[in-house]
Amino acid sequence: MANDDEGSGFNGHQQSLLYSLIVMMSVVAMCVDLFIITTYLRFKVLRKRSYELVFLLSACSFCSNVGYMMSPNPRSNTALCTVQGHFFALS
Repeated sequence: MANDDEGSGFNGHQQSLLYSLIVMMSVVAMCVDLFIITTYLRFKVLRKRSYELVFLLSACSFCSNVGYMMSPNPRSNTALCTVQGHFFALS
């Protein structure tokens, strides 16, 4: 099995499969996060401290999933790496 030159232990096909799985799971998680965020903002009766914490957790999860979907393996010291780091810092 030919490994890639980055030392990850996965070949190109395996890396693309892993990235596809990451994107699919991130999209599902983002849909759930958007549902929770929309429900919290739409219904004023849910605006209690406990629901606010769930809302904030969903917002952080959404930012994290955006970061995961940006690039599977950004190079260090690039603009994409910096932007992705900011999304992870928000979560």
